Amino acid sequence: MGIGMCWLLASHRWLLLCAIQGKGDGEELKSTAIHCLCRLRGQTVDESPHRQVDEILAELAYVGEEKEVIFGEIFRGKCLKALTIGAGLVLFQQITGQPNVLQYAGSILQSAGFSTASDAT
Repeated sequence: MGIGMCWLLASHRWLLLCAIQGKGDGEELKSTAIHCLCRLRGQTVDESPHRQVDEILAELAYVGEEKEVIFGEIFRGKCLKALTIGAGLVLFQQITGQPNVLQYAGSILQSAGFSTASDAT
């Protein structure tokens, strides 16, 4: 996986953030971000990469103005969706007893017909 990362392109959002922060030539970073976005998402009919980049720039500029973040942000918007999915997966794992099944898989499969526990696992 580490070797494969050598061929990854830079994140278009990171490039645009660098452009906003003045960490390089803004136009060059913007064109590189458009190139990365096209390689990532492909050419779409309904949304042009230039418009997507402009939307991301506007979002990053707005986020840059907002300095203070409160704990309650976790329970709103995209964060709430990610929190709900993550907590749901952990809850589902505990309710179904999946860790217990893995722990006792050898003896369960042995009682299901395998001759020894090592054959079962």
